[in-house]
Amino acid sequence: MSDEPEDPATPQGQLDAKDPLAAREARLALGIVIRKQPGVTRWARWSWRPVAVLPGAGPAHWHEMRRDGEAVEYHAATLELEVHRKETEGYLTALSNDPPTVYVILRPTEDPDAPHEVEVFRVTASAFEAQDYLDSGEELVEAVPMPPDLVAWL
Repeated sequence: MSDEPEDPATPQGQLDAKDPLAAREARLALGIVIRKQPGVTRWARWSWRPVAVLPGAGPAHWHEMRRDGEAVEYHAATLELEVHRKETEGYLTALSNDPPTVYVILRPTEDPDAPHEVEVFRVTASAFEAQDYLDSGEELVEAVPMPPDLVAWL
């Protein structure tokens, strides 16, 4: 055990002795809000779209938050947003958007009996990581405005 004081900038307070900058990371729980509304084509009965994130949210699994006619908003899941020091350029790109954005990645559910057609797969603050998921073509990637407290945290 080291006698060095913990680094307050690192939530875990642990630094790699060989490369102190490599171990720096931070995590924050983000609730993901998904809006389900009627589709606009005959091929898609419903449209599923991430519309907001809730920093510091507790656990949730498709908790209905609001209903307006056929449109429903759910706190679909709470995922951990993990940021790494070496990904700074991707975060700066997301922060430079107007408004700053965080990216929610959805995948079609594999369970045919599931009540929802999508599942929340990942959340990222890196524009570059989001682009990688877009390139695969298998996931739905949506930019969601970052709340001011998330901008300040990042």
